Amino acid sequence: VSNKTAAILSTMGVPENNIRVVFNAIEDEKLVDPGFDRKPPQNRPMQIVAAGRLSHEKGYDVLLEALPKLSSNREYMLDIYGHGPEQGRLQEQVRRYRLTDRVRLAGFVDDILPALRQADLMVLPSRSEGMPNILLEAWSQKLGAVCTSVGGVPEMITDGVHGLLAPPADSAALARQLSRALEHPEEVLAWGAAGYERVTKMYTYRGQAELLRGIYREAIGTEKR
Repeated sequence: VSNKTAAILSTMGVPENNIRVVFNAIEDEKLVDPGFDRKPPQNRPMQIVAAGRLSHEKGYDVLLEALPKLSSNREYMLDIYGHGPEQGRLQEQVRRYRLTDRVRLAGFVDDILPALRQADLMVLPSRSEGMPNILLEAWSQKLGAVCTSVGGVPEMITDGVHGLLAPPADSAALARQLSRALEHPEEVLAWGAAGYERVTKMYTYRGQAELLRGIYREAIGTEKR
């Protein structure tokens, strides 16, 4: 699903001529209307959303470690959606860092789009990823993001254009990027708009179908030869 994944397969011994990259995609029906107009938060906390399995590789412990290190005084609320084996540990972290009035473990939801639509920022603190659908879903709602530079994420985001990148498992670096987002909500709006344009041009089912069609045609041609 990403060039990074392809490189990993190659180092594992898979012949490069047997590898093709087909990016993840999002349904047109999930895209907000092009005229959807986001507004920066005024006179209220900035609403931050994270979503995914509550497991070690998703890095929510790093995110919680980052929050006490924020240099911004702007108020925020963080909702973490999902369930998994790290839930108890994360709840303990929330208590230990005295974040109970700012952080909510919101549980699993079938449809994350309404939460993304209402949010002001999405954060992806993962230690590892292939190509995260949650970033495509955030962009489908014109939502800006702060992400760790893992897997295919650096192929998706140009730092400072479509969002901000931080190295994985580095709570101080993640805190710096989150602080910038909190202090400059107008930048977050610009990242969301750029992400929306990117997802509509590069990560649609139509584009994915074209890639797959080309692979099938190539395979059929190889068989005939």
